[in-house]
Amino acid sequence: MTDRQLEIHKGLSSIGTEIAAFYHDGVMLSEMDLDTKPYLLGHLSREIESGLRDILTSKSLEEIELSKECSRPLNRKIGHKESIIHSLGLDDETEFVKQWYKVAKQFPKYAHRHGVWKDPREKEAFDNLWHQFEDILAFLVGNYYAIADRLDGILKMTEPSKEVLNALPNLLKDDSRFLYFFNGLKHRQWLLFLEKEEYFVGSKNPEPVEAEDNPGFYSMPYWAVLTYLEEVARQNLEKPEKDTTESLVRIIDSISQFRHEDGQRVENYRTDYTLFKLICTLPEEHLDDRHFEYIKIGLTSKWVGLIGYSFNDLLERFISIGNKDL
Repeated sequence: MTDRQLEIHKGLSSIGTEIAAFYHDGVMLSEMDLDTKPYLLGHLSREIESGLRDILTSKSLEEIELSKECSRPLNRKIGHKESIIHSLGLDDETEFVKQWYKVAKQFPKYAHRHGVWKDPREKEAFDNLWHQFEDILAFLVGNYYAIADRLDGILKMTEPSKEVLNALPNLLKDDSRFLYFFNGLKHRQWLLFLEKEEYFVGSKNPEPVEAEDNPGFYSMPYWAVLTYLEEVARQNLEKPEKDTTESLVRIIDSISQFRHEDGQRVENYRTDYTLFKLICTLPEEHLDDRHFEYIKIGLTSKWVGLIGYSFNDLLERFISIGNKDL
């Protein structure tokens, strides 16, 4: 593979190994002297292109819309070009959209036989189209910033599709992309989906890291998902929703109640501080002794934490609730 092809393959691998394997084999096939080469390349290209659109196109675009005549719900399936436009996070057609659509709409023609009684297509019939498709792939996934652009498109989705959830673990394997994603995610509708996928389980709370060259000194890793949880809690405080509240309570419990086999908890004061802030946003009926016990444990941690500096936030919350029993 050339350097550019390696970068494309790397970018596709960040989405999934299957789509990357399609591209890898396409590169190999493009150099082979096979009678069926244009058919095989056409099929692989179609699978790669449609797979990218499945992930990058918002689920909401294919949800139900109402009939203009009778206001009854209609099943709406967006077209190929519209899917391309929205997968790029655009509202209107651009030159790149035109080029992508012009190339991709030809794939089905080559993927299928054109008559078993005819001679096979010329071996080189798909070569030019393959090179044009590689130009498109290089723009979409051919470098770190291209992947960041794709993440920006996903972050605009009100809620994730099944395809996005399946691809997300690969997309977020890189620590910097994991941080970028959870710093940028704002939609509360993602919460239940991500909870189900176990992004917030207590076992993933990062442990303090001892310095290799300075034993006895520790750094305190920041768990990137906490930024998103704070954002959702803020939104829920302003406009409470039952499902969101119950999810936050489960997440707080998962993290605060987690213990290793030896009975020890993860003493990460940065996580403790965020959980403290989440607890301060919970509705009155969801506050109970286990939350206060966790705050007490955080205050008496062996680390000099941050909860003590913000304890007034909890007091102000109690005052705003007005329940003297808390």
